Amino acid sequence: MITKQERAIDRLRQFVLYLKQNKMITGTSQFEKTCGLSNKYIANTATKGRPGTMGTDIISRIHSKYPELNITWLCTGDGDMLDKIWIPKSELTREIENAEKLANELKRTITRIKRAKY
Repeated sequence: MITKQERAIDRLRQFVLYLKQNKMITGTSQFEKTCGLSNKYIANTATKGRPGTMGTDIISRIHSKYPELNITWLCTGDGDMLDKIWIPKSELTREIENAEKLANELKRTITRIKRAKY
């Protein structure tokens, strides 16, 4: 469990671990490359004796690639790691497909009712 006393970089490492465990990335280097970070950025920033802080430009790059990451949690440790209002694109696509199927079924039903009525 991550505590508020840990640094933002430590919370970022937890997020990267979450992505790896859920097979969304293969490793830290893939995450860094996707976000436009330098090789070993996370390891170098997390080195003991360093403040472990990240600038807003880095946080912005990360968030643009991973909008599910709760920035408040990343920066302060408050809240949950994942943003509750974020919905994965795959889930949205599935919901849209289901809605389209229902709409088509309703159209067919309305057409049948209209034909039977006349």
